[in-house]
Amino acid sequence: MTAVARSNTRELTEIEKAFFNRLYITNNVQLNDVQMQSVLHQGTQLLLAAPGTGKTTTTITKIGYMIDVLGYNPSKILAVTFSKAAAVDMQKRFKKLFPQHPDGIVHFSTIHSLAFDIYRYHMSKTNQSYQMIEGSEEVDQNGKKINLKTRIISKIYQDVMGEYPSEDVREGLKLYISLVKNLLTTPEQLAEDETRSEEILEGAAEVYNRYEEYKRSQNPVMLDYDDMLVDAYRILNENDEVREYYKSKFDVVMIDEGQDTSFVQHAIAEILIEDHQNLFMVADDDQTIYKFRGSDVENLLVFGDKYPNGIILKMEHNYRSTKIIVDVANAFIKAVEKRYDKNMFTDKEDGNPIAVNRFGQHSDQLKFVINHIKKKDDLSEIAVLYRNNASSIGVAFELMKNKIPFYLKEGDARFFSHFVMKDLRNYLRLAFGEKVKHMKLIEDIRPRFRGYLKPSHITELATKDLEMNIWEALCDLRDIQPYQIEFFNKCKKVFPSLKNMNPVEAIDTVLEELQYREAMKKYVDFIGMNMEGVERVLSTIKMIAESSENLVDFYETLDDLANAIRDAKGNAGKNAVTLSTFHSSKGLEWDTVFCIDLQVGQVPTMQEIEAATKRKIAGALDEAYRLMYVGMTRARKTLHLCCYTMGSKPSQFVKEVESIIKKREMAVRISANQPKGEKRVEVTDLMVEQEQSLNLEVGVKVHHKKFGDGVVRALSEERIDVEFETKGLRSFLVEYCVSNKILENI
Repeated sequence: MTAVARSNTRELTEIEKAFFNRLYITNNVQLNDVQMQSVLHQGTQLLLAAPGTGKTTTTITKIGYMIDVLGYNPSKILAVTFSKAAAVDMQKRFKKLFPQHPDGIVHFSTIHSLAFDIYRYHMSKTNQSYQMIEGSEEVDQNGKKINLKTRIISKIYQDVMGEYPSEDVREGLKLYISLVKNLLTTPEQLAEDETRSEEILEGAAEVYNRYEEYKRSQNPVMLDYDDMLVDAYRILNENDEVREYYKSKFDVVMIDEGQDTSFVQHAIAEILIEDHQNLFMVADDDQTIYKFRGSDVENLLVFGDKYPNGIILKMEHNYRSTKIIVDVANAFIKAVEKRYDKNMFTDKEDGNPIAVNRFGQHSDQLKFVINHIKKKDDLSEIAVLYRNNASSIGVAFELMKNKIPFYLKEGDARFFSHFVMKDLRNYLRLAFGEKVKHMKLIEDIRPRFRGYLKPSHITELATKDLEMNIWEALCDLRDIQPYQIEFFNKCKKVFPSLKNMNPVEAIDTVLEELQYREAMKKYVDFIGMNMEGVERVLSTIKMIAESSENLVDFYETLDDLANAIRDAKGNAGKNAVTLSTFHSSKGLEWDTVFCIDLQVGQVPTMQEIEAATKRKIAGALDEAYRLMYVGMTRARKTLHLCCYTMGSKPSQFVKEVESIIKKREMAVRISANQPKGEKRVEVTDLMVEQEQSLNLEVGVKVHHKKFGDGVVRALSEERIDVEFETKGLRSFLVEYCVSNKILENI
């Protein structure tokens, strides 16, 4: 097992001194000991970089060092990162630090681009052709633009399940297919993996198998983005000529964001460095948050076993955040079971306290965030972060109402095409469309009328007089049973009444009287979707409805919001509040960060909780911890953690953070009052619980183990004065009384 190296450095050569001096003079780049050791080391290395520790500067400096000092051929340096944007950014930063080198001299690439290069090289050598099925768009049966891959998957799903997939189902299927490929596994093996807690849609395995069979049967063969990885790995294993060509093409392989790479991506890298064993990987196991895409922290934890001659360094000096944010985040992440032991620190001052905000209702949380934002001038230094994209809708709605500009990093257009939104809009439109000529509305929601309406009924309905009342026409169809007639007569009465209700009342009527809630749950069970996410969409719709007086106003508000969210994508780089998921915020930073919707079912998810509590899977909550850690460490100066109690329970993580903050405060107070030379008191969770459970206020009656009953007469952060019935007024250290259980309430 490779030992973790220390941060000591050797004496620099004259050439090295000139290189680092030039960087300092031209770009003010001055490396700390660990960064310097990382740059100087030759050979395989894992650089564990905590948030805000300067990993990109270190990586770019190392590339320049290899070229200018060690004499590497720059065209034989491969620098691979997670996204195209990151690759472009690294190239720009290299150009800034080393402007003397021509553009494109170093091979900055994404792993997909590298894999595609391998695939094309092989296909060209073997005179084979292929067709990409991602990128080009078509129009689906609902009039929405989709690419060829999505159309193929949708058709296969319809054949398997007998129903055209909603957009959420399509996205779920694509994620599932991608996961299977990135893990280099099969649907059957994935289903048997008890360590995973992903939600798998009903029929997904069959769709996967048919999808793969369909692509292979086409001429030319079809290729999607994830096929690039799998096929590149297969080609490197099966074709000696291609394997040797790419092994000799690069003298060093550098991987940024190594924690985000999947099993197949790691496997490709291993092949490329087989001969020279020159791998430089920058990663943070505490920021491994893409398990649903196939990334696995084990790839990092076994690094020392795979590369016994390499070294593992830790960059722990955070240059981004205040001391309290660094300290609390560092303590919080230690709850993760599978990780390298690291201790992030900073030289910065404590700064603003971390604010843990508990609200009664979800709407109270949003009002709090908006009111704080209104007080700020530089909106570009504010971010609102959350786990699920659905959370962005409520924030965007409140920002729109208050005319506050915002940038939505990844706009959740799916909210407006979610099956619940589409169903409710169609239900409510039927309040205004009561004739047969409006039968398209009935046709769209027919699956929710399962048991009352068949496809043949829709066909027969089309033969009726277009001006006839649609419910009367349905009652007049052949083979209609009494229970159906009873339901249609109810619809004839209820639907027109919706026009006179406010939107919330109308939605509740649809949910209960028209039995949509029951139909919604049946559909969710049928497709194997998580009901928690569906309920979040429904509650967001109702929240928006509360601001509208009537249905027409409600429709206009939804359209305005959809347009505002669409336009928000153009606010990048402007004076606007950033809305982002925790996932997309990684690598970014702001002065002020609000982490919202920290609820049970979101952070962590119900699947993660079940895996930890019922299935007893080790580390089942690790990714949820890491995700919240990523959100917390985006803040430079001010961090707000927000949750609410009505309709949902606050996440257990909120209480854990509160306990960490309390322990830290107690430790500071004890240290300030402790005589010099005494052994430092270690603050424990039990001490925190005791202090929180002990009600110490002036006038409160307490019992002392030695002095008996008394009354609190004075209280400060450090000392408490108690007047006893028999011993008079006595003064004590608060921390001593708490830690030794000297006092208790009567």
